[in-house]
This record gives sequence, C-alpha cells and structure tokens, in this order.
Amino acid sequence: MSLIESDAVLRLVSCDLKSISYLNSQLPLLLDNKFNANKQYKAASNVSSFQADDEIEQIVGGVSFKIPHSDEVYKQFLAGNLFAGLTEKDSKDFRKAVSKIANEVFEI
Repeated sequence: MSLIESDAVLRLVSCDLKSISYLNSQLPLLLDNKFNANKQYKAASNVSSFQADDEIEQIVGGVSFKIPHSDEVYKQFLAGNLFAGLTEKDSKDFRKAVSKIANEVFEI
C-alpha cells in the first residue's frame, strides 16, 4: 500500500549478486501500473571503485543515482552510530550523492 500511495519511491540496489538477483525477481511485480513506475528511482548503493557499476546499471535496467562506498559510513555502521556527521575526506562523494538524491527525489 505504501508503494501505491507514495509520492516517490527510492530503491537502493547494492552492487552484489544477491541484491541484484532479488531486485530482478521483484521487478515484474513493481512494474504493474498501480505502482506508477514514473515515481520509482533506482540507486546503485555502496559502489566501490573496483566494481563494474556500468554493468550493474545495465543488469538492473538503468539507475538514476550512484552512491559510492564510504569507509567512514561503514565504520559508523559497525559502531552503531549512523547519525554522526561525516567529516572525513573520503566521504565527500558520498555526501554529494546523498544531497543530489535529497534534492531531486525528495525536493529537500
């Protein structure tokens, strides 16, 4: 019901085989007209520099956004402190990607 009633849907796809397989199994259901595919955005998340993100994009049928991996976010995740601010230099691209999503999808 939330997918039907929402103004925008952001689907995060991790760049691993398990995540891509799950998304591909769900896509036929999510493309039903009642879910309004025009308001659904796919984002490749946690993309490391060694991953073939162009191939991932092709497999899942295109992505609107790419969120790069950040060691700082991973460390905060392990510490259970995801609400802390990001200050390290390697998180710059991560912050830019999240800001872009907030502006374009959620108009924040």
